[in-house]
Amino acid sequence: MIGPEGGQSRSRVDQGMIPQVVDEVFRRIASSQTEDPQLEFELRASYVEVWAGRVYDLLDESLVSRDASKALDLIQEQSDGTVRSTASEQCVNTTQALQCMLAQASRRRVTEANTMHEHSSRSHALLTLFLEKRWPRTEGSKKGYRSQTCRLHMVDLAGSESFQKASAQNSSINEGLLALGKVLTALADRSKHVPYRDSPLTRLLAGSLDNSHTTMLSCVNPAARMAACTLSTLRYSLDAMRISAQSLQAEYTLHVPTDPMDGDILTLVLTLTLHR
Repeated sequence: MIGPEGGQSRSRVDQGMIPQVVDEVFRRIASSQTEDPQLEFELRASYVEVWAGRVYDLLDESLVSRDASKALDLIQEQSDGTVRSTASEQCVNTTQALQCMLAQASRRRVTEANTMHEHSSRSHALLTLFLEKRWPRTEGSKKGYRSQTCRLHMVDLAGSESFQKASAQNSSINEGLLALGKVLTALADRSKHVPYRDSPLTRLLAGSLDNSHTTMLSCVNPAARMAACTLSTLRYSLDAMRISAQSLQAEYTLHVPTDPMDGDILTLVLTLTLHR
C-alpha cells in the first residue's frame, strides 16, 4: 500500500497506492484554490493498526510493545452511532509531510517473515484522512462560511493465515477478515442486520461502508499452488463489488462573530459542531 522505501520513492512506477492517492488529494486541493482563492482546506490524518483484537496508534512514538495498556479505546458517537478510536491526529500540508509520517509510523507495525515476504504485515492498518473545506457565505448582514467535511479510509488488510501455521496472535487476522467478510455479505444482500460489532476493524468502518464509495484492490498469486488462496480472495472481493451504497452529503453554516476577539470561540464552535 505504501510502496518501497517506506513510501518515500518519488517514481510514479514505484509508488504505492496511498502516496498516489495523497498526491491526487493535494492536486485537487491546489486546483480548487486556483479556481477560487477564497476556499480554505484542512487535512488531518490518523493511522492505527488492529492486532490481536486490539487497536493501536501507529503515530504514537512511544509504541513499542503491544500490551493492553497501549490499546486505544473505541468510542461510539451519540449523534450518529459511528465508532471512532482515541487515536491522535496530525495536520498535514504536503504530500511529502504525510509520506514521511507514514514511513515512520509503518516501522511500528507488527511484521513477520514468511515464504512470500521478509517483513509481511501481521496486522490490519487503517489510515484515515479527514478533509475539511470552508468557503465564505453572506446571509443578509451576517457574514459566515459554510463547511464540508469528508473521511477517506484506506485499509491495508493483512493476508489470511492457514490454520496449520496460525499462532494465537495471527489467528486474529483471520477473525478480522471473517468479520469484515460477513459485513460485506450483509451489505451486499441488503440484510437488516449488519454485524459491525463482531470486530474492532468493522466497528471502526461502521457508518462508512454503507455510506461511501468503496473500492477493494485484491492481490492474487498466479502460482498453481496458491490457487485455493486466489479463489478465496476473489470470492471475498465479489461481495464488495455487489455493495450498492450512496455517499450522503452534509453542510454546516456558521456565522462569523463581529468582535475579532471571538475568533478563538469560533474555532471551538466549529470543532464542536463538526464532532457532534
